[in-house]
Amino acid sequence: RYRLVNREVAETRGLPAEEILGKTAREIFPELADHIEPAMRRVLETGEPIVDEELTAEMPPGSGQVRHYLLHRYPVQGANGELLGAAAIGVDITAMERRLEQALATERDTRALLTAILDHAPVAIAFVDRDLRYRLVNRAVFESTGLGEEEILGKTPAEVYPELADQIEPAMRRVLETGEPIVNEELTAEMPPGSGKVRNYLLSRYPVRTEEGEIVGVASMGVDITALKELEAKLGALLRREQATRKEVERAATTDALTGLSNRPAFSSQLSEILARARASGRAAALLFLDVDDFKSVNDTRGHVVGDSLLRAVGRRLQTAAREGDVVARVGGDEFIVLVADLDRESAESVAKAVAARVRSCFSDSFFLLGSEIRVQASVGMALFPFQAKDEQELLVLADQAMYEIKRRRKRRAA
Repeated sequence: RYRLVNREVAETRGLPAEEILGKTAREIFPELADHIEPAMRRVLETGEPIVDEELTAEMPPGSGQVRHYLLHRYPVQGANGELLGAAAIGVDITAMERRLEQALATERDTRALLTAILDHAPVAIAFVDRDLRYRLVNRAVFESTGLGEEEILGKTPAEVYPELADQIEPAMRRVLETGEPIVNEELTAEMPPGSGKVRNYLLSRYPVRTEEGEIVGVASMGVDITALKELEAKLGALLRREQATRKEVERAATTDALTGLSNRPAFSSQLSEILARARASGRAAALLFLDVDDFKSVNDTRGHVVGDSLLRAVGRRLQTAAREGDVVARVGGDEFIVLVADLDRESAESVAKAVAARVRSCFSDSFFLLGSEIRVQASVGMALFPFQAKDEQELLVLADQAMYEIKRRRKRRAA
C-alpha cells in the first residue's frame, strides 16, 4: 500500500495524493498492476533492487498520451536492517527519447552521436583505459563534479577525486584483472568537491572488450540516489511512527489506564488462552477474585485522587504477590483478579492457596498515599479449574461468589 508519494506521482496519475495513499498499485494503476506488483514483491522478497526497467504507458490513463519511463525499485530498510517496504523512482524519459531521435536524424559522425546519447543519459557515464585514465565522460559527470573537460580527461581518479581514489581505483583494477563487473556499489561523496553537499550514488562498473575479447578499459555508470536515500529515511521514520502508534493503540486497548494492569477485555482473552493450554496439557489453573472492602468510604472521605492512588498501589502489590507468568488484572472499579496459571493438578490447590495468602498479605501493611496513612482490607475468593469449574464463565462466577461470601461473613462478624 502506498504510504508516501510525491507531487509528480499525483500529477502523472491525475489524482490527488490523498486518493492514492493507503491503496495498492492494482487500485491506482489497474491496467499496469501486472507489471508493477510482481517487481515490487520481488524487491520485498529478495531485498535486492531492480534498476533501469523500462515502462511504456498511457499517462494519465485515458489521456491518449503515451509516455516512456525508466523505473528503479529499491528496498527500504530501518535502522536495524529490517525490511520496511519498497521505494520506486520513475524517470520520465519521453522527452529524452525524442531528443535522441532528433540526434539520430541529424548526427552522422559516430563519436558525435555517441556523445549526444551519453549526454542525454540520466546517469553519469565514464570510460577509463587500462592506465585508469579517463578517455570519455558524459555531461552528467561534468555537472555532478563541477569540473571541465581539461580537469578530467586524460587524468586518473586519484588526480580528479583524490579524496575518493581509495574507493574508486581498487574496484576499477579488479574489473580489469578479473573481467567481472561490479554492480550496485554505493558511494557517498561530497559533490561537487568542496560544495558541502553530500550525495549518494549507486555505481556499476563493466569491462570493455575488443571484438577479440581483450579488455581495453572499464565503463562506469553512476546513478544519483540522494533523493532515494532521503525518501528512504522519510519512509523509515513514517513507518516507525506508524508502528509505534499501532503499538500504543494496542497497548491502550488492552491496558487499564489507571493501574497499567490488564483490563477486562485483555483478561478475558488471557483467561481463554490459559484455560485452553491447561486443557491441552492436563494442567490446572486458579482464579482469585478480590474486592477492596469499603473502598467507597475512601473516595468519600479522602477524595478520588487518593482513591485512585490507592488502586494503583494495590495493583503494584498484587503484581509482587503473583508469580511470574500469572495474570493480574483490574476488571472493575475496585475489583481485581489474579489468574494463577500452569499448575500441576496434584499441587494446584496448595499453590493457589499460597498465592492467595500472599495476596491477602498485601493488605497487612498500611498504604501511605499523598501524606495519608490508609488501612484497608480485601475480600479474596478462589475457584479452581478444572476441579470446581469447567469453563471460563463458571470459573469467574464461582470465584466471584466465593469473594462475596467472604465479604458477607466479614460483615456479620463486624456486626
